[in-house]
Amino acid sequence: MNLSKKTKTALAIFAASVLLLCIIWTFTRGRNTERNRICDFLTQYGYQATEDDLLFAYDERDTSIGKALDIADEAELNRLIDASKAGGFPSDTEKIGGVTLILAHFGEDTVYMYMLDGEFELCFVQTESGEVKKLGSIIIDNGL
Repeated sequence: MNLSKKTKTALAIFAASVLLLCIIWTFTRGRNTERNRICDFLTQYGYQATEDDLLFAYDERDTSIGKALDIADEAELNRLIDASKAGGFPSDTEKIGGVTLILAHFGEDTVYMYMLDGEFELCFVQTESGEVKKLGSIIIDNGL
């Protein structure tokens, strides 16, 4: 197959461009994921988390955080809401939408993040002993 020098040069430039685009895509494809957004959110509160540290424990449409929590004890529910509000979250447990629960474990403490339609709605930390605190009140470096 006889290709002119101009055609060979054009094909080489095209191949190099495609290769460069593939390399750029490889290094940037995971930067804008939902998991990465949640890790960035946790970083704002002093927690170091990777995407592997997140557990998506609940995901349901057309429900409320109150139904997802399924807590009959009003005092217990209010304790969670108070801790979340102290952290600056809206904490509306009756609003209907898509509810997602993400857990992140730091040492002996677990961060609970209830999202409503993709926004952080009810967030708090629960210690191993059952104590509930606002997000950011317990900062543990998990060695990352």
